[in-house]
Order: sequence, then structure tokens, then C-alpha cells
Amino acid sequence: MYRKFFGLKQLPFKITPDLTYFYKHASREDIANSIIYSLSRGDGIIKVVGEVGSGKTTLLRLVVIKLPANIEKVYVTSPNLSPVDFLKLICSELNIAIEKDALKLEVIKSLQIYLIEKHKQGKNIVLLVDEAQSMTIDTLEEIRLLGNLETQTQKLLQIVLLGQPELDVTLNDPMLKPLKDRIANSVFIPNLNAEEVMRYLNSRVQIAGYVGGNLFSLKVAKRIRKITDGLPRSINLLADKLLMAAFSDDSQEIKEKHFIMIGEEKALFKKLSFWLAFLLFISLFSVATLYAYDKYRGLSEKKDKVSHEQELSKPKIDDVQQISVNSVDKQPKKRVDNSNDELQVLTRLKSWKKYWSAQDVDAYLSLYSQNFVSETMNLNSWKLARRANIEKPSYLDVQIANIKLIKLTNGTIESSFLQNYKSDRYSDSVYKKIVWKKEVDGWKIIKESVE
Repeated sequence: MYRKFFGLKQLPFKITPDLTYFYKHASREDIANSIIYSLSRGDGIIKVVGEVGSGKTTLLRLVVIKLPANIEKVYVTSPNLSPVDFLKLICSELNIAIEKDALKLEVIKSLQIYLIEKHKQGKNIVLLVDEAQSMTIDTLEEIRLLGNLETQTQKLLQIVLLGQPELDVTLNDPMLKPLKDRIANSVFIPNLNAEEVMRYLNSRVQIAGYVGGNLFSLKVAKRIRKITDGLPRSINLLADKLLMAAFSDDSQEIKEKHFIMIGEEKALFKKLSFWLAFLLFISLFSVATLYAYDKYRGLSEKKDKVSHEQELSKPKIDDVQQISVNSVDKQPKKRVDNSNDELQVLTRLKSWKKYWSAQDVDAYLSLYSQNFVSETMNLNSWKLARRANIEKPSYLDVQIANIKLIKLTNGTIESSFLQNYKSDRYSDSVYKKIVWKKEVDGWKIIKESVE
């Protein structure tokens, strides 16, 4: 949607791994080369750890592409299996015929025969295990045993474990010390700092075809870093929303107000350090303690006495009410033109957002005309689908910004705006148009579209 506006040939911030956009800096290429070097020198077990969204999968793809042709790769992406099922999965990936009810010893024997045969052919096998933090202790112990499969001079099976920091916690279990001791190379993928975030963002938009200067300034990058902790996947999601906000704002640069437009104005408050929150608590506690002590010492009695004397000099409540009424009566009255169509539509639009966020489905659907036209289904089916989509999340939040109203020639009014949706299941940012038509009971929605 915003590609043409920024002169982009592609969307630069998709979260699917794409080596076209691989960011070589911030140790990424060095890490890939380190893994390849470890495999080339015959290391048995290599561990790669990084936070969720740090780019482990993209890094893995780069490693696979750079590996020599004589190395066969085995991927395991669902390693939360029993030891025997884990071994059977490896055999399945290598096309080794195994009986369904084969015992563990038989599976290992078949795997060993296969690996020896491949070694004779001058080929190496590398087992790449993603999400390794989900493996059980028993299955991780099986990894150690697989690492023991070797000839007199060379490992028959090399293993790369990729996982989140929880993997390191699991490996600290005393039962896994033999495995931990056999890890030849441990690699950690660092988060990006603010300057790296700026280079990362501008690098991606330039690869996508942007020909201007730095679309993302260092100031903007610093704020993105605070919100995302410097994790590429989170950076991509946020940057995509910011480009959408800038497009809807008709701006060729990312500004502070665009964070507000996509609902991130509160994000920094979530990142407050613990000590600052603790100091605030101490300050409030101290104020409460001093007040209690002041009251105990009897100072409050003196204040009460003064307050009582002041109260006697105040006009009575009836007098105050009379003064207020007289004052209001003397003010010129301002008439609100309730026939203002744009004002009525704007009010309805805000109610539409409020009902959706509150998951009040009946009130939400009441704003849609019986003549509402869905692009994909009839009205009843559409209402059932909307009801399910709104009621299903445990929470959701809808924010709209940059609202524009246009009166159309057929008496309808088109409202367009940037919509930010968040729930426990999904989040997105889209540019939406809603067409309203005045009916007997007020303005109703007759058409809705997303650009």
C-alpha cells in the first residue's frame, strides 16, 4: 500500500526470512562464518543462542547456503519428542527405512550404517535442530550420544543446536554436564543497538528500492530500539506500521507523532527501569508516612480548626448554587448544530471504535445498515464471522488516527483513517475506508474496505 508513496519495489519489512535483506553487520555475518568454520574443522556439537526474533532462522539459512556441496543437511524444527521418536524423525529426513515399531537400538544401528556409508562416499551429515530449548533432558542426552558416532579421525554426524536463552538454563542441569562439556563452539546472537537499528532499517528500505537519504533518523531509531529491545523481528513489525502511519499522514519521513498514530505512545512507559519505579514507590510511601505522623502529633487538629473557621465565612451552598446559575445565565449560549452531518458521522465512527474495543458485538453490529455489502459473503454470514472474530480474543484494542471525512455526490459520507488493531492473537495496521448513509435511525455503514 505504501510502496508507491515511498518509491519501493518491494515491502522491506516482511518478517519471513529473506536473505536478500540479510544484515551483515552487528556480528551477524561473523557469527555465520564462525559456525561454518566450526563445521569445516569437524566440531561435533555447536550451540547458537538468541532471543525470540533475533534472526536465528535467517542466520541458519545463510549458513546452509554457504556450506560445501559435500555436506548433507537434516532439519529438525519440532524437537520436543521422546528420544526414540527424535531418532526416527532424523531417519525419516534422511530417507532411512525404519520399521514403525522398531526399537531404539535398531534405529541407532540403521542410522550408524547410513552415516558410515555416507562417510565412505566423502560426504558429511549436519543435523540442524531449531527451537532446541523445547527439547527434553532425555532427548538432549540423545544428542550427546549421537555426537559420539565417529570414525577414528572424524565425526559421522555434526550437530548445530539453535535455541532461545532457555536452552542455556536447561544445559546447566547437572544431568547434562556431559553434553555441555562436548559443545565445541557456543555462539550468542546479540540484539541491535540504536545505531545498528538505524543502519538496519535504512539498509532494508534501500534494498527495497528507496532512493532518498536516511528514511529513519537516529532519534527515531533510538525510540524503536527502546520499544523493541533491538530484536529484528519486532523492529520489522514496528517499522512497517510506522511507514503506514507516515503514508496516511502524507509524510516522507518518520516522525514522533507517527508512534502515537500507531498506538506506541505508551510503549516507553512499559520500559521504565525497576529502580525508577521503586523510587516512585518509596516517595509515595514516605509522603504517606509523614502525613500519618503529622496527624498523630496533633497538627491536623490545628488545621481542622482553621478549616472550620474558614468554613463559617464561606457562603452557604444555596448561595453558591444561585451564583453559579446566575453566572451561567449571563453567558451567551452557543447552539450546537445537530444537523451537521460530518459531526454526526464522526460521533458514529468513534462509537464504532469504542464498541469494537469493548467487544460489545451487538452495539458494534447495530452501526451496520441492513443494506451493508460485504465483498466476500452475504450479510448474515458476514455478521456471524464478525461476531466470532470479535468475541474470540481474550482482549483487543482498536485505535484510529488521521481521520478524513468526504461528502460524496450520492449523499453518503466516506470516512478514511489509519486503523491499529491489537489482540492476544493478532495485530496489524491498515488504512481503512467506511462509507456511511443516513437512515431513519441515523448514519449507518453501507460499505467498508481496506487499502
